[in-house]
Amino acid sequence: DPENLIWASQALPGRREREQLFLELWKKAEVKDLDEQTFIIVAGMLGNKDIYNAVRPILEQREKAQKHVSLAIKNMNQVQSDELTRLLMEPIRHLLQSKKRPLQHLGLEAVGKLKIDGLRNAVISLIDGISTGETLNLVLHALENRPKENKDIFMQFAKDETLELELRASAIQTLSKADTQAAHGILSGWISELRETQQKSVTGILSNAVEGSVLLKQLYEKEQVTSKAFDISTAEKIHKADEKDIRGISLLDAVKNRMEEEKKAFDAKLEHFLAVAAKKDGNPDNGEKLFQTCLLCHRVGDQGQDIAPALDGSALRGDEALLTALLDPDAALESGYAVYRVVGKNGDTQEGYLAKRDNRGTTLAFMGGGTAFIPVGDIRSEGFLGGRSFMPKGLIDQYSEEQVSDLLAYINTLK
Repeated sequence: DPENLIWASQALPGRREREQLFLELWKKAEVKDLDEQTFIIVAGMLGNKDIYNAVRPILEQREKAQKHVSLAIKNMNQVQSDELTRLLMEPIRHLLQSKKRPLQHLGLEAVGKLKIDGLRNAVISLIDGISTGETLNLVLHALENRPKENKDIFMQFAKDETLELELRASAIQTLSKADTQAAHGILSGWISELRETQQKSVTGILSNAVEGSVLLKQLYEKEQVTSKAFDISTAEKIHKADEKDIRGISLLDAVKNRMEEEKKAFDAKLEHFLAVAAKKDGNPDNGEKLFQTCLLCHRVGDQGQDIAPALDGSALRGDEALLTALLDPDAALESGYAVYRVVGKNGDTQEGYLAKRDNRGTTLAFMGGGTAFIPVGDIRSEGFLGGRSFMPKGLIDQYSEEQVSDLLAYINTLK
């Protein structure tokens, strides 16, 4: 009875006495399965050799691999130990060798989170031409505990132009722990080709490790990237990695100065257009004509497209919120409406709004209502481009004051 085992683990004041009582009841109970609470208790007693040997037949059962490995991951902070890792080695190997992708992923997650050595070949075997971005990301984390041993694999990932940005950046970060020079060579040739928002995603990932921070300081020092490739959080992490490094100090100062200038410029532009809006002399009929561009992605009532959030009720947002969204869409980005990128196995890349994703494949939508379906078998990697709105910047930069006033006048009719 699991309740008796739980009671035995708590009944007596001394650890040895509790473990002895637990062991006696375990043998009598002929336990066939472990619930979550009993699993946690058993895991905490594996330092006792007799208990280790007693529970070993159950924890090593292949048919219970999914359950026990899931429990170990879920309760890592309570159960992780060298003894439990040894007992779960074969169950995890069994998951990695499964033909079912979800079980493979569970095995990879366990290798990475439990920092398991000895399953390298089983992990590497999951790298093939049909590996998804999710699989490869889990493989990367499963191998990163031994960067020098897995250097060639990280090099392969770091050079692969078809991989999603975050995965490739993570591979470069891990490669830097084994070969800084090789990582620098790949990164310097790649990052200059990226857009500003993409550069910020890459630097944000690399700054999470000391080695990655060193790479970024080298790039900045050699003017291979500018301060625009860094946000304040990234610059602060790089600085804190070595507070005496003058390169990190210089970078942080540059980012702070840039942000101050950008804020001043944005505030000035916003203040200007708010003054225009305050006159309330816009012509909504003319504004409706300008608004047709918005309907290429947004919907109002029964008009427009469902690519971006519906704009019904926009009048309630106020002029400042409306102008902020128009001037800087990335700052007003809503969850789920970032640009979505799909990289095909042939190397082709498509970017749009994620309209649908299921076990058949991914459907992207584009401005104007066009769509494209990419079958799951043709996809190498896919994912959102962090911080980048599907809505392009600068939509009203070329508008006259009269046009901005007209557009806002119409939007303010959308009650």
